[in-house]
Amino acid sequence: MEPNVILKYKRPTDSWVCPSCDCENKIDSTSCSVCASDRPTYPVLVNAWCESDDQPAVAVKKQSASTSRKSPAKSKSPVSESSYAPSYAPSYTPFSVIVPPKKKSGSKVAVVILTIILIAAIIATAVFIINKSGDFIPDAVDENEVTYQDAMDEFDDGNYEKAIELFGSLPSDYNDTAEMIKESKYQHALTLMKENDAEKINEAKMIFEELNGYEDSDYQRKECIYKLGEISLENEEFEEAKELFESISGHEDADDKAKLCEYKYAIELYTSGEYEKAEGLFRNLGDYEDSEEYLIDCAYSRADKYLENDDFIEAMKIVYESTSGNLNDTKFGMIQNSLRSYNYSYNYFPGSNSLIGNWKNGSGDTLSYYSNESGGVTCQSSMPYTSADKFYVEYGFHYHSTGNYSNEIQWAIQRVSSNSIKVFNYRNGQVYNFSK
Repeated sequence: MEPNVILKYKRPTDSWVCPSCDCENKIDSTSCSVCASDRPTYPVLVNAWCESDDQPAVAVKKQSASTSRKSPAKSKSPVSESSYAPSYAPSYTPFSVIVPPKKKSGSKVAVVILTIILIAAIIATAVFIINKSGDFIPDAVDENEVTYQDAMDEFDDGNYEKAIELFGSLPSDYNDTAEMIKESKYQHALTLMKENDAEKINEAKMIFEELNGYEDSDYQRKECIYKLGEISLENEEFEEAKELFESISGHEDADDKAKLCEYKYAIELYTSGEYEKAEGLFRNLGDYEDSEEYLIDCAYSRADKYLENDDFIEAMKIVYESTSGNLNDTKFGMIQNSLRSYNYSYNYFPGSNSLIGNWKNGSGDTLSYYSNESGGVTCQSSMPYTSADKFYVEYGFHYHSTGNYSNEIQWAIQRVSSNSIKVFNYRNGQVYNFSK
């Protein structure tokens, strides 16, 4: 395609013609917009339109190699018909008219370009070697800094879980990352503590345990346990609450709270009929609130269960223990009278020769019965804290004899079967089982 044909339209800027498809392209394009061919080094240029382009143009004449400065009149040759641009098209500069740069000037440019390329290659090689050695990684440092700043922003906004995640993704020795992870966890745990939620408070407790001495994390750990104890106490989980408060003994008023929980737990056991377990708790509480009264009530309730089965000896032991050996206790006196009546109604004592003889128990203690002059029965025993003197029997109660009968009871005896008896020792509150 002839250039003059495609250049007949006016154009505001210079352009170049693609040698492959003859399409015109903007002067600053590096490739053809139609066929994508690279712009040639010395392209055919098309000049911008101007008013003079509407007049016949005079083409540039090639200078002859033989033209001399001495004959200026002959420096121009006649212009050929093909050298004129058409009156309807802008002027253009054919490829053949463009004069290439001088060789000397091109060499300098090449040298400069080669030098730049060489320097760039040296720098690239140096960076590659440094990166391989691990001494300096510009990209990694930049990424770490971005991550660190993001983590700090999350921390400042109170998003501690996200901050922990971001700080955790950084190298442990980067900046103050290790310290910030601890601080983020500490602040996160404090936030969890503010909610009255056992699960979250327990999570906070575990975080403080993990921090192991950071700031006041040990105190805060105890505070978590204290809060868990309060929640259990509020939910009437007294045994669990008691154990929690006891685990932080000395912390704030934890000891008082533990006693309160034990007291409430003992009452709960008493109400549900678990008298023996409740009695142990009330005994441990001492004079706390009305624990002593509950202790007696528990003992009486336990004794009543034995009385229902006519087991007077065991009932006497329970009351004896609960009253610290108070034989004048009303309940104890009532049990004594019940035992007398029981023995009398079955005519077990006195004068019953069925008990005459020697009795022994598993510990080697002996109990010997004799008929006395008045037809009654006297006896001796090797039980601890009893006299070796003779005693008399009044429906199963044995009294110390010092010439005249006294009212000092040594022990109470109840017949269980024809070959076994049960004895309660008033001196030490113990029960002994004898057999023939």
